[in-house]
Amino acid sequence: MDELISRITESVGIDADTATKAVGMILGFLQKEGPADKIQEMLAAMPGVQDVIDNAPQSGGGMFGGGVMGLGSALMGLGLGMGEIGGVAKQTVGFAKEKAGDGPVDAMFKAVNAIVAHQGTLELYQVGAVTADSDAQAEVSVRLSEGEKMVTGRGADTDTMIASAKAYVSAVNKLVTRRAKSKPEALKAG
Repeated sequence: MDELISRITESVGIDADTATKAVGMILGFLQKEGPADKIQEMLAAMPGVQDVIDNAPQSGGGMFGGGVMGLGSALMGLGLGMGEIGGVAKQTVGFAKEKAGDGPVDAMFKAVNAIVAHQGTLELYQVGAVTADSDAQAEVSVRLSEGEKMVTGRGADTDTMIASAKAYVSAVNKLVTRRAKSKPEALKAG
C-alpha cells in the first residue's frame, strides 16, 4: 500500500495520511457496494489493503445519504476537492488493475465485443453521480475510437455495472452505425 500512497501524494499533491484515508474509504465503498467475488479478488491482490479499509473514516450518511454521493461528501470532508478526488480514484483504480487485472468492467466490455464486430479502442471510462439521494444513480460515459471515428455513449443506473454496460453498448451502437454509413460491407463479422 505504501507504493499506492506514494503515487497519490506525488501525483495529486495531498499528504500521506489524507491519501491513506481516501483510499480506504474508496476501497471500503467498493467492498460494500461492488460485486463481492470480483472485489475480493482485487483486494486479495493488494497486501495490507484491509487494514487501510478498516482504519478509514466511515463514509455515507449525512446530508447526502449513502451510495456514491455519501462517499463523495465524506471525501470532501477530508478536505479534498473534486479534482483531488478524481486523482485519488484514478491512481487507486490504476494500481488495482496493475495488481489484480482489469476485473468486472473489462469482462463486461469483452462480452459485448464478442457479440458485436468492431475494432473500437476504449479512450475514456468515467463514472459520476447523477442524483444526491440514498438511491443515487451512477452515470457512466464511455468513449470509443475506431480509426478517425470517435463516439461517446452514456448510461445511468443505480448499479454502476449496469450503467457501464448501457454506456458501452450505446457507444458500440454509435460506432457500428457510423461505420455502416461510410462502409456498409464493414458490418459483417469476421
